[in-house]
Amino acid sequence: MKTVDHSLQLILENIPIFSKIQELPVSQCENRILAETILAPCDFPKTDNSSMDGFVFLKSDLKSGLKSFPIQFEVRPETKKIPALKKKYCARILTGGTVPQGDVIIVPVEQTLMEENKIVLKDIPTKDLVRKKGSGYKKGDELLIAKTLLRPYEKGMLISAGVKRVKVLKEISVCIQNTGNEIKTENNTNGPVLFDLLTKIPGLKVKLMPIVGDNAHVLKKRFQSLLSNFEVVVTTGGISAGTYDYVHSVLENLGVNFFIRKISQKPGKPVTIGLFKNRPVCCLPGNPMSAVFCTEFYLRVLIYKMLGFSFKFISAFAQNEIENKSSLTAFHTGKMYVEEGMVKVKINTGIQSNLLTLYRDSNCYIMVKEGATIKVGNKVKLVPFMYE
Repeated sequence: MKTVDHSLQLILENIPIFSKIQELPVSQCENRILAETILAPCDFPKTDNSSMDGFVFLKSDLKSGLKSFPIQFEVRPETKKIPALKKKYCARILTGGTVPQGDVIIVPVEQTLMEENKIVLKDIPTKDLVRKKGSGYKKGDELLIAKTLLRPYEKGMLISAGVKRVKVLKEISVCIQNTGNEIKTENNTNGPVLFDLLTKIPGLKVKLMPIVGDNAHVLKKRFQSLLSNFEVVVTTGGISAGTYDYVHSVLENLGVNFFIRKISQKPGKPVTIGLFKNRPVCCLPGNPMSAVFCTEFYLRVLIYKMLGFSFKFISAFAQNEIENKSSLTAFHTGKMYVEEGMVKVKINTGIQSNLLTLYRDSNCYIMVKEGATIKVGNKVKLVPFMYE
């Protein structure tokens, strides 16, 4: 039986980084992981342009005291050819329109009046309303680095920069296989909960499989298919020492090399992790809290390693006392919050591997080493929930 720290080390040492890449249109890349560094293909803005709707004037006209100007032309964002502005004239300009060449100034609409088809100045702005060419970034500047998560914001940046297609990591295919004669669709807690948790991780394509009972022959057929068709296989149930717990032995006979077989912890002691031809296999306990905790902790670390991400504990100050008299590392749920610039946590005292009510009004797990007593004000390690 492995310790928690040793198990985390084994996951990081054994799980390979996922390196399959595909090229997609930027419009299809939301929540995907960028597989290349993107350099700006051009200056942004491409030209000097206006930051507001307004009118363009020659500075020399304003210095001469002129207040009323006929409109010579109009500049829209899509206007390509911009004529030179004549003396004693102004030009209407819309937000994003290219600024005419010359020593000019833009006055916002709000600081002008229309009188007898002429624009009359009410005031001259002190702020420069011209967005200079390349003021956002220059051609060749680094826009995004590899391993960046492409959220809607990054998609917008790429589209505005004129980037059409990018290379991203292929989605990692993950299956969830719930097992057990007692598990039916109507009482299957683990399936929907684990599906929702895993779909929170970017870059995954998750599929919930039909439930399989405690039958070694049926399990073998199902696992043969899953091991051939998915990059990560996740199972629940059937890994303890019960008469009908076949999952571990069936997978081992199919060639899965397990490097973790039980961890000295509660909840989730029976968790078992291995590889089949470099594809991770993660066998979770059937009890709901155990399955959920091991997903949010070990399975998250495993998938982050595949994606090239790092996983770190958060430190917080305990706000209540708790004692772990057992020989197992305990993970308690609790409520993390920030107060007076410090991260603090209120630790729930109970652990029951089948009781999901312990998640109520909680947002993290707190690690309490075997035999340890946590006092008020002690610094503790915690892991935020995936839905926090």
